[in-house]
Amino acid sequence: MEFLLVYAWAILVVLVVVGTLAYFGVLNPEIIIPERCHLSQGFYCKDHILSAGDDELILQVRYGVGPDALLTEAYATNQRRGIYCENISLKDLTYGKNNGFYVKSGDLFEILLRCDPFDDDLAGSTKERFDLKLLWHRVDSETSYTHTAEGQLFAMIEE
Repeated sequence: MEFLLVYAWAILVVLVVVGTLAYFGVLNPEIIIPERCHLSQGFYCKDHILSAGDDELILQVRYGVGPDALLTEAYATNQRRGIYCENISLKDLTYGKNNGFYVKSGDLFEILLRCDPFDDDLAGSTKERFDLKLLWHRVDSETSYTHTAEGQLFAMIEE
């Protein structure tokens, strides 16, 4: 029975140490988990930057699914903070008779999203998760055949 008490004290000490580390933020998963950006359906997110100074999100994306495409809309939302980012210029671009940004298969391109103003305390303090959505269709098809590429961005908001 006495040896059980020794193990109980050891477990209690371990729990107190882990609790203390968690309380002071040493075990914060946002610090440990790396930044990541991924999209579905043939769109590869190569790089990104979240800028609090300009209230913008820039994505560097490679398209690699079959025929060329027209990117018609791009959004990013952060449900936790209520931040919404949108690309307005994609709607104004035209290719042939359709609106959108022409993307050749294999091309690397940038998407600039203007965001709601970030809080000043967010810059450099924590990583935030954004849900990404790109609307696109193949160049040789009609706009009624629009596809959605969704993904996530988990990144630090830069100053």
